[in-house]
Amino acid sequence: MGIKEGSKQGGKYMVYRRRLYIIKPEKLDEFNDFFHTYLYPNQIKHGSKLIGRWVNEIKMKL
Repeated sequence: MGIKEGSKQGGKYMVYRRRLYIIKPEKLDEFNDFFHTYLYPNQIKHGSKLIGRWVNEIKMKL
């Protein structure tokens, strides 16, 4: 987690958090369901904004 210089918006600084999940490639669909059903709604509920989500080519790191 960190504060990026120059990311001041409306008098407040934005805090960016990067999280890395390592999964078995065959569990990608199951993890995506879990993310969209539980993790993402909980983050939104607490005021977070998702600015991006990426998966590597072998579908092991998110």
